[in-house]
Amino acid sequence: CIEDLNDYNSLNCLYHIVKNLMTHYMEAYLKHIPFYDRDDYYQVGIITLWRVLRRAYKEPSIVDNFTNYFIVSLKTHMPKSLKKCIF
Repeated sequence: CIEDLNDYNSLNCLYHIVKNLMTHYMEAYLKHIPFYDRDDYYQVGIITLWRVLRRAYKEPSIVDNFTNYFIVSLKTHMPKSLKKCIF
């Protein structure tokens, strides 16, 4: 799906692949923090995706387990972002 990270279509394709993962974790957090806006969850997911892509550029071995790496990053980054919002 990703040929060039500077290509909009490639990034859009990757976003749609990971969007289901972001939605899954967003729904889990919405049960506990219902006032947090859905767009904010997606923004956190996109920021996490960008960080993972930057890391994968430096460490190409991440690409082999990209989905797992993204999930772990999302699980780590989302609660940190929520804490900043709440406290």
